[in-house]
Amino acid sequence: MGGTQTVKLAHLALCATLLLWGSGAHAGAQGDGDAYSPIIELGLYFGVEDLSTAPFINGTKDSVEAGGLLDFNLGAVRHLNDRHELQVTLGFRFDGTNGTTGNVSWSRWVVEGKYFYRMAHTRLGLGVSYHVNPSFEINLEGFPSIAVDFDNGLGYVLEWDHLSRHTYYGLKYTLIDYTGGGLSVDGSSLALVYGFNFR
Repeated sequence: MGGTQTVKLAHLALCATLLLWGSGAHAGAQGDGDAYSPIIELGLYFGVEDLSTAPFINGTKDSVEAGGLLDFNLGAVRHLNDRHELQVTLGFRFDGTNGTTGNVSWSRWVVEGKYFYRMAHTRLGLGVSYHVNPSFEINLEGFPSIAVDFDNGLGYVLEWDHLSRHTYYGLKYTLIDYTGGGLSVDGSSLALVYGFNFR
């Protein structure tokens, strides 16, 4: 499948999520007042490809991963019924390191829309992840600063969570590539996520 077709499919998936969200919002407004609940979420991400490595005087190195490292998200869940729900979040994801010769930083805004199927105490979700303004900077002593602004990117998400009354934790896999400035890197990652549901 070509890149253009993949982007179109991702756009369609995001639009479908928003349409389902809207129908759920309408149903919630007419009936179940508890159909909507805000959430906060934290994530720890482990990427598959390094963007850069910063050296230290003692010989050690610290890498910045294209898929890493931490993020903080705000969003909401729309409970369509006992089994089906939609979740939309906006977050800021970042990674960086400070070496003895300079520092490296890597950041982007992330918008995600996911559909979840709930079971007794777990849920399984699929969705799309849109990364906005991916920015990579290297500042080394004695050298000009380097900044690479990657293009906005669309990816796919698979997530499994364990649920309690107000919290959830689980594993999330993100499949995405970043391109820009003549570069192409694999931003895919496996993450540990923890969220609080205000339902």
